[in-house]
Amino acid sequence: MTVFLQKHHEDLLRDEVASGRFTSVDEALAFALDHFLPGDVDDLSWLRDDLDAARASVASGTQGSITDYRAKLQERLRKPGGA
Repeated sequence: MTVFLQKHHEDLLRDEVASGRFTSVDEALAFALDHFLPGDVDDLSWLRDDLDAARASVASGTQGSITDYRAKLQERLRKPGGA
């Protein structure tokens, strides 16, 4: 398969490989497709544990700041597989 990307998309993929997050453009693109184009967008069951934890932290008053959340999310996204 041949895919033609816009320059900024090519640059983004190459930057991700150069950063060491992925070993190849193919791996980076596969990760992006797996995580941003799910087959069943109506099934959000994968999010249930995170939502339950968030609700519990709000109920107990122990929720973190948005800054903490963003830092945690960025760290999670840096790991291949997102976990």
